[in-house]
Amino acid sequence: MHIWVLTDGKAGDLQPCLGVAGRLADIFRLEQQDVTIEERVVNPKAPWVWFMPHGPVNPFAKLDTQDNPLRPPFPDVAIASGRRAVAYLRSLKQRAPDCLTVFLKDPLTGHKAADLIWVPGHDQLRGPNVLVSDTGPHRISQTMLAEKRANPLPQIAHLPHPRLSIVLGGPARKTIYSPEDVSNLAKALEPLAAHAGSLLITGSRRTPKTWLEALTQIIKSKPGIVWTSASEMPNPYLDFLANADALVVTGDSHNMISEALATGVPLYLFAPKQLSPKLTAFLKAVYAHKLALPLDKTNSQTLELKQQKPIDSSATIAEEIRKKLNARSASATSEMNGN
Repeated sequence: MHIWVLTDGKAGDLQPCLGVAGRLADIFRLEQQDVTIEERVVNPKAPWVWFMPHGPVNPFAKLDTQDNPLRPPFPDVAIASGRRAVAYLRSLKQRAPDCLTVFLKDPLTGHKAADLIWVPGHDQLRGPNVLVSDTGPHRISQTMLAEKRANPLPQIAHLPHPRLSIVLGGPARKTIYSPEDVSNLAKALEPLAAHAGSLLITGSRRTPKTWLEALTQIIKSKPGIVWTSASEMPNPYLDFLANADALVVTGDSHNMISEALATGVPLYLFAPKQLSPKLTAFLKAVYAHKLALPLDKTNSQTLELKQQKPIDSSATIAEEIRKKLNARSASATSEMNGN
């Protein structure tokens, strides 16, 4: 079984595709099948890139060159994401009709852009081949989390429970944090942190240095770890998720929240007043389904520690792909038998 992951290389598109491909590979391997996952990077040039996702790929590009992402041999399954990948997935389907094509997020060209399309609930696209879920696909599996829990980092293993992990994002497109928002985050965290045995704090590339400095001052009386890009240890993000008894995550990243929900531990979210419309709709759905609690509207006199069922959209999408492959196989067998 050969799987392509087709993106322009941006992490926001690549990582979800790799997450789904990884879960699909796990299914095949349980069935004793050999699996290969190959990353194919699209890099369209002008003028073709100007017309994407609706326009074609370069019709003059030679298929047998190493820099052509559509060079054969063609895959059994292609999983793509990102505006620039839409035309390439369409072209692949024309060249390899038997390939099952999958697109993550709205391709902006309708539901016929792929054999299977996944979109988050706040997107409007619907159709017979469109799979919808509140949370998004990602690379963090239950196996990965279990391994980190069984073998915690030495710096984490001795820390007292309950462990509260705080995952910080930062300003992003259409999402702006005012000084008042940052102050409210710190104020909301302080009483919650008081009920924790230890604290694990990590930021992202978008996290302002001042945020980490402010939070370090607030929780300096607690044992724990504050990770920054200047830290000697590699980013322990996955370790912090796996070894948390409760989580606080800023609401500026669909992916960070989806990964947090995969842990099955209580989740508190904090969002600025100026949040993108899509993230606003996403958080509304998360709260409506009682998947998380809003940090700034929560009674922080207690730390919620009740476990919940992990939510893993990557596995759900992979299972749907497997169903489609099974249906195709059954149909082909029926045709061969003359039915």
